[in-house]
Amino acid sequence: MSSCPICGNHDYLCQQCEMEELEDRFGLPSDHFDSGEGIVCWVHDLDETWHASMYFEGTRHVSACGEIFETPVADVRDDPRRFDDCHTCDACEAALETNAENDETVPDGGEFTTANELRADGGEVDVYQWVLDNVHEYPAGTDSRWGSRGNLVHQGRKLDGVEKEDVEEAIARAIDNEDLLSWHGLLARAEIDRLREIVRIEHEEHDITRQILVGKCNKLIAKKKAERADEGAEPEVMTDGGVDQPRSGIVDRRQPCERDLTRDALDVRFETVRKALERERERLWKVIVSRTVDRPDRGVPA
Repeated sequence: MSSCPICGNHDYLCQQCEMEELEDRFGLPSDHFDSGEGIVCWVHDLDETWHASMYFEGTRHVSACGEIFETPVADVRDDPRRFDDCHTCDACEAALETNAENDETVPDGGEFTTANELRADGGEVDVYQWVLDNVHEYPAGTDSRWGSRGNLVHQGRKLDGVEKEDVEEAIARAIDNEDLLSWHGLLARAEIDRLREIVRIEHEEHDITRQILVGKCNKLIAKKKAERADEGAEPEVMTDGGVDQPRSGIVDRRQPCERDLTRDALDVRFETVRKALERERERLWKVIVSRTVDRPDRGVPA
């Protein structure tokens, strides 16, 4: 039993305790990000598809297919591919195969510059220049995760003698110096046309990518599923003198629908039966008392 005031005395976990249990089992997002072990875990979206989470960007899972999922997700698992009833994302599978063949190659065919080519005065890696050299342009159809701040930090940590904080500091300095432009976690060189191209691709090439980038993917999916469920259900149409009422889903309480009338009728019947039983009980009690008075040796029943 836990000390939680919500689920402490029950055999189930509340949402907060369940999230804490997942954190204890899988660690915090920052722990996974620093591990550098490729796949962090597999996350379950609301469409019941499993995605390979490669690293964290803020509080969001960045999957191998490029989609970003705000925490908490529907479910987390080590590797669902060993279960027959689990459906994994085909794009994630393809990306994992590509990454296995060439872990350092970016989608446009370029490669991250190695550390020994970036020695500045004093023999240290010029992280600032590396950041500028490895922010890539986005041709149409390119996996947008390759230009994200999180991915650049993830790749920069692989340089000799470079820490995550070094890359983050270089990115922040480049943005302050207006050498880089940042848009919802995406980075581009300061040429305005290049940033416009990123925005165009995010809006035109993907249906909900902008919402994903601002952490609203799961809410949007849930909304669409609810809309599909409403479309498949029989609409309830109220009439007033033969005129159909709007099917907006908002019921005017002054004009109760048939279901509400049925419920009210049942309530009235129940109350009528209850009162009748109460009156019958009182009548029987009076009869018993009157008979007991006539024969005091019987006594009044308790």
